[in-house]
Formats: sequence, structure tokens, C-alpha cells
Amino acid sequence: MRKTLFYIPLCIVALLMAGCESDYVAFHDSVPKGGFVRFDEELTFILDLTTDPNPAFEATLVAPSDNVTAYELEFTLVTSTGNIGPFDLYETRTLPATLAFTAQELATVAGLDLDEFKGRLDFEAAVTREDGTVFTSNDFTGDLNNPGQRNAMSFSINLICPSSLAGTFDVVHTNQVTGPGGGPCTESTLMTTVTWEEVSEGQYSTTDGSFGLFPNCWADTPVTGITIGDACNIITVSGEDQYGDSYIYNIIAVDGPTLTIEWENTYGDGGTVELTRQDGNDWPPLAS
Repeated sequence: MRKTLFYIPLCIVALLMAGCESDYVAFHDSVPKGGFVRFDEELTFILDLTTDPNPAFEATLVAPSDNVTAYELEFTLVTSTGNIGPFDLYETRTLPATLAFTAQELATVAGLDLDEFKGRLDFEAAVTREDGTVFTSNDFTGDLNNPGQRNAMSFSINLICPSSLAGTFDVVHTNQVTGPGGGPCTESTLMTTVTWEEVSEGQYSTTDGSFGLFPNCWADTPVTGITIGDACNIITVSGEDQYGDSYIYNIIAVDGPTLTIEWENTYGDGGTVELTRQDGNDWPPLAS
């Protein structure tokens, strides 16, 4: 029953509108032509160090118009102890062009050995038009970050390392808040359990992505549909719950077998949780 009534007007609007899919979205006329570069196909933004000692990334860059004179790309390595970079990586003065690199090449640019190269790679590009105007991702609206645009201006690649986060955890859930229509919560401090199960290397399903808040504050079923990713100790959450909302988990503290997370979703639900491993093992040095 959660939020069903709130979705009825949205469903009516959705029936009157076309194209909410992630297919390629026509380029915006309001954006000066040549200020945007995209990938020509859908990609998997992963470098998996568990299956390949030196994984590679390759993609074709294209522009919606023909007056791009330069595309320059830099990257920053986001780690559990801080950011490293940015580093200049690639430049081309003709499009279409092929962007290709290996994990070893990136590690060398960052001045690291490959076995030290762990975390998430954040890429930012600058595009120059014929008139000399330079565009970055900051010059575009959120619409151009739609997956259908295959944005090559600002994107991230996860490094996948051996991961062992699976287990069952005792949960202490405080500071519970709900979006419109929720609450009151039955228990102000909720004590429950959740289980993370590894579904692929570094990817985990959860028995409840809300850590008990949906049952406690909405009298609803647990959150399903989201996946917790471990990119060399950098935690991300992908997918959507049964209502179409996405989630953010912010790592606050790691203390032996206890992990503290502040979480929220796009509907306005959230809280603070302490997850204590029932197996007694220490959490790795996670960050978000």
C-alpha cells in the first residue's frame, strides 16, 4: 500500500507522455551544437580485476554535430582513504574517435602499482567547439545525464576487486524518517537483522534495503530490487525498489565488526543504521 495513492496522478501523467525509456534521447536544440559528446552504444562501466589481471575499456566517441574541435578527458581515482588526481588521460581533435585504455595504463598515469589501484574512477571531459567555446558537464541540465544520452562528458567506472561483504547483520536503526504519507514508526529505535548475499563478484542483494524501515514505518514489505556494489571498498547502490525509488548509502564509520551507514532514497525515506556482523569478522575499510 505504500505510496500507491501518490502514484496515481503520476501514472495519469505518464500515460499522456511518450518516451520514458532509456533509449537514445534526441539532442536538445537549446544546447549549442557541438558542445556535447556521447558514446555510440550502451556500455558496462566496470574493470573487473578478479577475472582479468589487466582489464580493458574501449568505446567509440561521437558528437551530435560536426563542429567539435577537441575532446579532452581526465580522471580521478576515488578510494576509501581519499581522492587521487585528477590526471590528464586522453585528447582527440577528430570525432568519431576510439577511447581505449587498460587498468595498468591508468595505474601508471596515477603513479601506482596495479595491485594498489583500487576504488572508483570518475571521468570528466572538456569539449571545444569551432568558435573556441569550452563545455564541461557543468554546462548541461540533468536531462543530458539520462542513460539514453550515453554521456561521455561525465561518467564513472568501477574497479572490481575480491570482495567478501556477504553475511547476516544485527541492525540498530535510529533517526528514521519517511517521505510523504509515512509514519509514525512503530519503534523509534528499531532492532532487526538483514542479510547480504553475493549475486556476482562484488555485487550483493539484500533482504531489506530499508533496514526494516518499510515494515516499521509504512507497515509495508521490505525493500527489494536494489543491488549493493563493492568497487574495491567503495560502496554504491544501484537499481530501484518496488516503487521505482533509488537509494544512497553513505558510510559514516567502520569499527571492527560494526559498520555505520546513513541512507536515504529518492522518496524521502532514510535513517542511520549500525550493522554488526554476526560472524564476528571485521568489515574492510569501506567508504562511499
